[in-house]
Amino acid sequence: MGAGASAESKDIAGKLEEKELKEFLKNMDAETAMKLSKAMDAAGTKGDSMTRAIWLWGEDVAKDFIEETEIQTKVPEKLDGKMLLLGEGEWESEEDKEKVDKLLMKTAYRFAQDQCTSEKPFVPPAALKKRAVWYWDEKFVKEFFEEVFCDEYYEQGGGGSSEDKEKELKTVETPKCDGKKTLMATEGEKLDATAKEWLKTAIGRTTYLLMQDILLN
Repeated sequence: MGAGASAESKDIAGKLEEKELKEFLKNMDAETAMKLSKAMDAAGTKGDSMTRAIWLWGEDVAKDFIEETEIQTKVPEKLDGKMLLLGEGEWESEEDKEKVDKLLMKTAYRFAQDQCTSEKPFVPPAALKKRAVWYWDEKFVKEFFEEVFCDEYYEQGGGGSSEDKEKELKTVETPKCDGKKTLMATEGEKLDATAKEWLKTAIGRTTYLLMQDILLN
């Protein structure tokens, strides 16, 4: 093969399993194999639960998604997932755009959940793994909880009402677990309803940013 990785080579590599891929790269010259590896890492590796991978949506899927928002006004034409993530298209009102963004983040949260239960989860580009909840270790979870359940959470009523002097404000304990188990905590019984919603929103926003980064990097 020549100095660059051809489009045909990338297409073939994208369809191979990990074991086959290693063999495929082994048969290339060193320079081409290195370039192809970098190109593939930049896009990430698809998993087997990609239905909610917004950046891969075509116009038909994006249209179905927008219909779920129940927006009554005229919506932009010919939008795909990439355009939704990057905020493209002219909406008739800011309220409509906010509805779409809110549902996008909920979908991103569900995507993260999908990866946690998948036998073959999506592998994001190496530089973006910090936003992939399903790859977090215990240390990163601890940092995330400290960032999410900060003063703002309690100021907005999380942990109970501080006006009730007889009740002690309920703080959110940081679990000693990895990212996958953290996602399970949003459906479990250890967190109260307010903390669960706060955590779901934070994970959804983080995964939404991951999807944007995939497109922008």
